[in-house]
Amino acid sequence: EGSAVYASGGLPATIIDKKARAMVMQGATFKSLDKDFWDNDKIELLENTAEETGFNDGVSDASADSFIYGGSILYPVFKKDSPSSFLRKLDKMSLEKGCIDRWVTTDRWNTVIVPDYTVTAKNYLRPDTLFIPQAALDISTSRMAIIKPKPVPYWIALYNIGWAPSDLAGWLRAYYGYEITCQSIPVMAQQMSLILYKMPLDALNATIGADKVKELMKINEEKMTEWSALSPKAVNMVGEVEVVDRTYSGFEQFVGAMKSDLASQCGLPEPTLWHTPNKGFSDNTTESLLKQSEQLQMTQRFLERAMGPCKDALIAHAFGMDSEEWKRKDEIRMTFNKPIISTEKDLAEVGARFAASVSSFVQAGVAPDIAMSLSSQFFPTIKITKEMLDKAKVSYEEVMERQASTQINTNNT
Repeated sequence: EGSAVYASGGLPATIIDKKARAMVMQGATFKSLDKDFWDNDKIELLENTAEETGFNDGVSDASADSFIYGGSILYPVFKKDSPSSFLRKLDKMSLEKGCIDRWVTTDRWNTVIVPDYTVTAKNYLRPDTLFIPQAALDISTSRMAIIKPKPVPYWIALYNIGWAPSDLAGWLRAYYGYEITCQSIPVMAQQMSLILYKMPLDALNATIGADKVKELMKINEEKMTEWSALSPKAVNMVGEVEVVDRTYSGFEQFVGAMKSDLASQCGLPEPTLWHTPNKGFSDNTTESLLKQSEQLQMTQRFLERAMGPCKDALIAHAFGMDSEEWKRKDEIRMTFNKPIISTEKDLAEVGARFAASVSSFVQAGVAPDIAMSLSSQFFPTIKITKEMLDKAKVSYEEVMERQASTQINTNNT
């Protein structure tokens, strides 16, 4: 059912994509507290490695699968892999630079996992190996990201054999209710007019008797069931026919309630799923984007917990296992760029505020390169590379030298 609902597109696919793919659409990045060793050049190299090896596309597909099926896995296939090497732990392998051949993703239903049912066990919900039936391989989980849409309580994880329930379970019933409501409106509109048939029965009752009148009424009722605006009938009749019009003006409010229910169940703000006109001069864009960004960031944190093995594999591909970077791989972690949904107007304001912040620092006597570094901490969407800082520093030193030379010449004069 989950495959059919998502593959057919429409609103369910939009909900899944907004929740699963939006949080990784800007690709992976890396953060470390030791900025002297893990400088911007190394971070940029890892980011390029994630893009070139296909990791960013793989994690997007794996994230979507986890929301649809309740879990998925993502692991690298190395260029020198053999059936036996898939069982070896990642840190026991000998990998050189450029070792990743491709990334493989599959959903939970293509895995066989038997977790330890003891909560405090070391391999609780994270066994040492995992069997992939279609690949006919046992694979070490030390190279594998086991992705779930969200953490679940122990008994729910136990019931699902270590996995989480599908995200569809939380809002699919509300979606069906919304669809049924939309499809029912045309039928309701057709029933707004009723045909009323008035036939005098006093004369007939006195003439032919009550039994014959009952038979006649039965025949009339059968004939009237065939009357409608879509199927008009020409009839010879005794009496008169009237049309009773009924009006109902609550369609918009009724559908709006179903929309709000679906949006609240799936955890996305209503304006991101449907076009919502602004009321008066108000602009609800900022509020809706903020709510969407907040939802994506919470889900993003759940995803980042599983990215440790993928981060190690990318470091091995970029630097090799004989490098100092591999030895210090635990000092860095993988994250994803903050999924702030912004308009062009918002980006322009960020740029103006960043420039004003740098200018304020420089006017206070701070060197431009240091001012840019300080300001970038308050504007994470703006990326400042080491090359930019070096150019700003050189330019500042040249300006200071010219000013000093001019001052000396003036004093001598």
